[in-house]
Amino acid sequence: NAFKNSFFDCVFHLAAMTDVTRDASLLNTLINENIVATNNLLSLFQARANRIIVIGTCEEYGNGPEPFIETQREVAVSPYSWSKICTTHLAELYRRIFDVPVFVVRPFLTYGPLQTNNMFIPSAIRAALCGEALIMTKGEQTRDFNFVSDIVEGMICLATVSHCDEYILNLGSGEETTISSVVKLIYELCESSAQPNMGAIPYRHGETMHFFCDNNRVKELLGWLPRVTLREGLIRTIDWYRYHLEQKE
Repeated sequence: NAFKNSFFDCVFHLAAMTDVTRDASLLNTLINENIVATNNLLSLFQARANRIIVIGTCEEYGNGPEPFIETQREVAVSPYSWSKICTTHLAELYRRIFDVPVFVVRPFLTYGPLQTNNMFIPSAIRAALCGEALIMTKGEQTRDFNFVSDIVEGMICLATVSHCDEYILNLGSGEETTISSVVKLIYELCESSAQPNMGAIPYRHGETMHFFCDNNRVKELLGWLPRVTLREGLIRTIDWYRYHLEQKE
């Protein structure tokens, strides 16, 4: 009712349950939290917005061939990735059949201040600053890392561009970096007294070893490219965590 007489230039749908655990018991919750919730939002705003941007995930590509391109078939590797694939196809249904101006952006691994502590980079930073050994895999897998301000800028570019012919867009650097090299850089930048314990735990079942995107579509259509280097982004993030750890927050 609050939106009954309202109209919006752009609606961003970022809400989601993001548990990537390989656990089938999550399916019912993910169906409600991700798929049903997305349908509710699209239904609510389908005639009340010039543009709706649904935030997908790079996890939709799973262990498909890399670099990941928007036209390739998605591969579910977890209940979470399956649920996000479903929301992408739901968005396509609304776009193609119901003529709703909906887009899906797939951000690649995003990091920065305020990120949840149990995520990879915050965990590594907290361990390094506290002089602890991060318990991790060998770290041979690669990922496409992006600072949060670049991802936000990409979303704003899509929200404000006058026209966009494609409805799925990758937001990523297009560069693959090993997990081990990122952890080593974090410990170096933190001037940590400890070292990570690489190889202490096995890879997850179905672990994707190479994970990075082709970002030509977003470059051509939006003129977007990430501007913050990995080193610079990590310095900014470490400074934020260092301050809050010192404040015991």
